[in-house]
Amino acid sequence: MKPHVLTMDSEALADFREKMDQCLALLVCRMKERNLQEGTLTGKLKVTLTKAPDMLGQLHTMMELEPEVSVNMSAKGKVECEKQAGMFMQLDEEGRPVVGSCQVDIEELLEEMSKEE
Repeated sequence: MKPHVLTMDSEALADFREKMDQCLALLVCRMKERNLQEGTLTGKLKVTLTKAPDMLGQLHTMMELEPEVSVNMSAKGKVECEKQAGMFMQLDEEGRPVVGSCQVDIEELLEEMSKEE
């Protein structure tokens, strides 16, 4: 994953957004089927920051994102989301968190090289 500003639209939260969308559709459909007037969709995001040394002994801030989506009608349900761990995190000039992994996919590298041409 290339470094980017951490927002709800971030690559790191793609699975979380997808699961929220799926559960929202499921909630509304089930409510209609059961003739229910009320339901709840909850998104929870646990963020953990740790310090870890690199190969040269330099400390870096690492981030872990642990999302969770739950649905509540007359019966409760929970959907497992993809956990994102081992991301480097720094603040940009405007104080926004920027996250990225230590590895870049070959597709990202090729895309970046084609933009430079």
